[in-house]
Amino acid sequence: MAIITLTSDWGVRDHYAAAARGAFLGIDHSLVIAEITHSVPPFDYVQASFVLKNAYPHFPPGTIHLIAVNPDLDNDILPLAVMADGHFFIGADNGIFSLVLDMEVDKIIEIDATRFVPTGVSHDSPVLNIFIGAACHLAKGGNIKELGKERPLNLGFWERKIGTPAYSADHITGTVVYSDNYGNATTNISKALIEKVAQGRKFRIMISAAGIVVHSVSTSYGQVEKGEPVALFNRRGMLKLAINKGPLTSIGIKQGSNINIDFP
Repeated sequence: MAIITLTSDWGVRDHYAAAARGAFLGIDHSLVIAEITHSVPPFDYVQASFVLKNAYPHFPPGTIHLIAVNPDLDNDILPLAVMADGHFFIGADNGIFSLVLDMEVDKIIEIDATRFVPTGVSHDSPVLNIFIGAACHLAKGGNIKELGKERPLNLGFWERKIGTPAYSADHITGTVVYSDNYGNATTNISKALIEKVAQGRKFRIMISAAGIVVHSVSTSYGQVEKGEPVALFNRRGMLKLAINKGPLTSIGIKQGSNINIDFP
């Protein structure tokens, strides 16, 4: 049976995550459920997409990823099941899919809510009422097309964009899009963009809020002394800034902080 993952902004204090797990097990106690995170800040699509985008490729093909970040539905925000990159994704069409899936998708299905919730019954809890039923259908080997109406791929998703870096011949300005538990800061500046602007030139990375300058990109944290700033590229080729054995957040760097790169 396929694995089902959960990514949410429910937190760990309340009953929401436990209720979802209970609903899954009430349908089939043999389900394999993996919680990616429930610690996304409320309604933070950017952090949710960052965590899921970096986690899902490590799961086996065929895994079903249920996204419960602001999953409320209305006439414009529909429940979707999406097949892409060998995985399935279930959630509300609130912009999260456009942030997670930066590749061509194979199928988009508008889930027929009446398949899981009788007509006239409230959809006030779409995760419990709709998403879990759809995920269980797929986990048991059901065809994604049986979940509802297929949406033409050219119509895509409701789009929610993360700001792209601004750049000129001698300068790049980007932002921090995610700070992890260690206080490391991942930016929206890619290795490809730095190489495009650099054209072989040296550069300096200025961590604006702290007045720190880094002059090169390392391949590991240990290439600098403990307590020193370091720049690296993560597995997706995005610029990541850190302090070796220390939190960059302690000096004011957080999601939304500006990062500047000069090419003198």
